Amino acid sequence: MKWKLLCEGLENPAGIDTPTPELSWYGPEEGIGQTACRIRLWKKGIPSWDSGWLDTADSRYQLSADLEEKCGYSWQVTVKKGNGEEESSEEAAFSTGIFEGGRWDASFITGGTLLRKEVEIDGDIASAFLSFTGLGYCEAYVNGRRVGRDVLFPSYTVYEKTVEYTVKDVAAMLKKGRNVIGLMLGGHWDLDEKLHAKDVYSQAFYRGQCMGICQLDLEMEDGSRTVVGSDASWQVSRSPITFSSVFDGEHYDARLEQPGWCTAEFDASGWGRASVCSPGTETLRYSYIPPIRVTEEISVKTVCEKDGDYILDFGQNFAGWIRLWAEEESGREIRIRYGETLHEDGTVNTENLRNAKATDVYICKGNGRECYEPRFTYHGFRFVQISGLSELTAEDVTGRAVHTDNTRIADFSCSNEDFNRIYRAMVWTMRSNMHSIPTDCCQRDERQGWLADAGVSSEFGVLNFDLQHFYRKWFQDIRDTQQPDGSLPLAGAPGWPRDTFIWKIGYHMTLRSLYLYTGDRRTVMDNYGALKKYESYMHSTLVDGLIPYDFYNDWLAIEFADNLMIANSYFVDFYNAMILFAEVAGDEEGLSLFQKRREELVNKINEKFYGWCLDSPLGTGYYGTCDTMAAAPEAMALEYGIVPDKLREKVEDVLLWQLTKSRGSIQFPTGILTSGILLDCLAHRGYDEVAYRLLDREDYPSLRFMLSHGATTIWERWQYLVGNEMNSHNHPALCSLGTWFFKSLCGLRQIRPMKDGTAEVKLRPFIPEDMENAGMEFRTHWGVIRLEWVKKDRKVEYLVKLPERIRGTVVLPGGEETEVCAGEKVFMWEYDKEGS
Repeated sequence: MKWKLLCEGLENPAGIDTPTPELSWYGPEEGIGQTACRIRLWKKGIPSWDSGWLDTADSRYQLSADLEEKCGYSWQVTVKKGNGEEESSEEAAFSTGIFEGGRWDASFITGGTLLRKEVEIDGDIASAFLSFTGLGYCEAYVNGRRVGRDVLFPSYTVYEKTVEYTVKDVAAMLKKGRNVIGLMLGGHWDLDEKLHAKDVYSQAFYRGQCMGICQLDLEMEDGSRTVVGSDASWQVSRSPITFSSVFDGEHYDARLEQPGWCTAEFDASGWGRASVCSPGTETLRYSYIPPIRVTEEISVKTVCEKDGDYILDFGQNFAGWIRLWAEEESGREIRIRYGETLHEDGTVNTENLRNAKATDVYICKGNGRECYEPRFTYHGFRFVQISGLSELTAEDVTGRAVHTDNTRIADFSCSNEDFNRIYRAMVWTMRSNMHSIPTDCCQRDERQGWLADAGVSSEFGVLNFDLQHFYRKWFQDIRDTQQPDGSLPLAGAPGWPRDTFIWKIGYHMTLRSLYLYTGDRRTVMDNYGALKKYESYMHSTLVDGLIPYDFYNDWLAIEFADNLMIANSYFVDFYNAMILFAEVAGDEEGLSLFQKRREELVNKINEKFYGWCLDSPLGTGYYGTCDTMAAAPEAMALEYGIVPDKLREKVEDVLLWQLTKSRGSIQFPTGILTSGILLDCLAHRGYDEVAYRLLDREDYPSLRFMLSHGATTIWERWQYLVGNEMNSHNHPALCSLGTWFFKSLCGLRQIRPMKDGTAEVKLRPFIPEDMENAGMEFRTHWGVIRLEWVKKDRKVEYLVKLPERIRGTVVLPGGEETEVCAGEKVFMWEYDKEGS
C-alpha cells in the first residue's frame, strides 16, 4: 500500500533543528490497522537505531535516538495488524542541521536589498544545504535561480523572541568552479536609506532594519566540509523594488533591474560591502510550518474600461496578487489598486481598507512584453483597477491566490445549493486568512493573529485543513508574548496588550479543537504549562470570584448582552478546556484544582447574573437584566454547563423565544464570537431544526443575505457595509457556523481521541424535510471518515465508512444506538417530518 511518512510534519525535510523529531505515518484512506509499530533508523545507510516493537495504535512517535548535527538519516516504520500480519513502509529521509541554540557560522548583514557572494567549488559535491532567512521578507538565489517556490518568507513571529529560517537542498543548483549565492530582501514597511522601517503606523509586522543571514554547508565526495556564511565580505546593492509594505503594496522600477546579478558572469565591481548587524532576536528557529505559496491561479471574469482605467472582476474574493503582462514604453507607470467592492460608478472601492493603500506600482523598462507580479506584499480583493496601460485584455492578467499551503483534508456537499456556496465561501475565507498566522482579515490595515477570531473559527479550520504545524507555530508566538506574570496578549505575532479576557479565548479554544480532531497530545503538553500560568494569573485578578472588567463583548452582535456575563461564561469554558488538558497531561493535582475553581465560578455566575425575581422561584430564564436580555448568555450558559438542573427548561424556553419569536421570525441575534456556540447549543439539545432555519434564512441577518449581495467569502458583520469602518468582506470568525454542516447535517456529532492511539465517534445525522441529501469526507489522522445520507422512496439511507482505527456509535431515530467499526455500512429507516 502507499504510505506517507513525515518528519515534523514535512516530507523528507532538510536541516531540521531538533535532535528529537516527531515521526508520523499515514496509510491509504481506510487507514492502517495498526496494533503495534517498529521504527528503524539508518545513518548514511548504516543501521543506527531501532525502537523495537511498541504496543500502540498511535501513528506518531517522538524519536529518542541520539542524532548528530548536520547529518543525513533514513527511516522506516513497520506495523503489526490485528491479524498478526506485518507490513513495512518505504524508506523516508531527513537531515539535521544546526540544533536549536547552536552556533551559526554566519552573521546577519545589511547594506542593501540585494546581497551576493561568489563561492569557488573544487571537486565533486556530496551534499549542499543552504540555511537562510531575512527581515522582513527574503528570497534566496543560487546561480541565478530562485531557491524553492515559497513566498512571503519568513513567517510573521514575535521578532524580538523568534525569527524563523529554512534549509534547502541546493546540491543540484551548484557546479564546479565559480558559483554565486544571493539574497533579495524586502521590508514590511517603507525603508529609509539605511534600510530602517519608516512611516510605521501599526504594531504589526517587522519594524526594524532590513537584513539577512545565509549559510551554505558543503560536503564533498572526499569527506571534506566547507561552510560559507554571510559576513562583511558579501557585496550589496539595491533591488528594483523601491518600496514594499504589507498594507500599502509594492513599487517596482524595472529600469533598475540588474540582469544576472546572482550569476558568476555578472560584473559586481560597482557594488558595496555589507555591514554585520544584530537582529535583536533571542532565537533562530527552523520553520516547520507549511510555507506560504501561490496555490491557485484565478482567471479574470470581466474587464471594463472607465476613463482610461481598466476594472477587473475575478468573481472571487481571495488573498494574493495579480500577474500582469504589458508592453509599454520605458518609464510608463502602471498603478494596480485592489479592493473588495465597487463604487456605484463601477470603480474600485478601497474605503473599507482604511489606511491600507493596497496599490502596486510597476514602472516599465520598455524593451518588449514585460511580466510583473509583486514579491513582498499581498492583498485581499475581488476587484482590481489598473491605470497607465494603453490596452488590456483578460488574457493579460491572472489572479494568484497566496496563503499558507495547509493541506485540504475535507469536503462537503448537499442538495441545498446555497449551503454549498456558503461552505465554499468559508473554505475560501479560511484559506485567505492563513498567512503564517491565522489572521482576522486579509485586506485592510490589520491582518493580525487576533486570538478570539482564530479561536471561534478553529474547529471549522481543523475539520477542513491539516493545521497541526500551522497552529503549533502560532502557539509558539503566543508563548513568546506571555508576560512573566502569566498574562497573555490579544493577538499572537505581535502581542497586543489590553486588559480583556474575551479576546484571549482563542488559545484554549484552538488547542482544544486541534487535540479533539487530531489526538495531538504533544501540542497539549507543549502549551499546558503556559496555560496553567495564565490560569493562575487570571485567578489572581478575580474580584468576588468573578472577572470584574472586560473591554469587549460578543463582538458585532445584534443584541446587547452583559459583557461580564460573556467574559465569565468564557472563563467557565476555559476551565472546561483546562480540565481536558489536565487529563491529557495526567496532572491530577491540576485537574482537582480546575474542577474546584470551575464549580466556584459557576456558582458565582448564577448568583450574580441570573435573573432571579420575587414572583417566580425559577426566575426570568435570562442571564441578564432588562437592558441585556439577549440570547448569547443563555446559549453559553447551557452549552458550558453553567445552568443548574432545575433552571434548564426555563432557560431553554427563553433562548428559543429570543431566537424564534422576539423579532417575528427565526434569525441570528448573536455576534461573531457566540454564533457558533449558539448552533452547538441548539444541536446538543435536539433543536437542529431551529439551527437549520437560522442557516437557511434568506433575509438579514443571515449568511444567505451575504450571498444575495455577491459574497464569495464570509463577512465580518451581518450587515452589508462598504465604507471606511470595520467591515471586512473576508473574515473567518463566522466560519464557526460551518461546523454544523459536518456535525449535525452529516452526523459527526463527536470525535474523541483515545489513549491507545485510536478514536471514537458518535454519529447522528439531522435530516431536514426540504433537503434530499448531504455528504462529507474527512481525512483524519486515523484515516478517512465518509458520511452520506440520501432520501429514497420515503426512506433515508445513511452510509457510514470508518477507517481501521476509528470505532463509534450510530444513533438512529428514536434513540436506538448501534455500534459501528471499520468498513462501510448502510443504515436505513423510514423518513417522517421529524427528520432524524
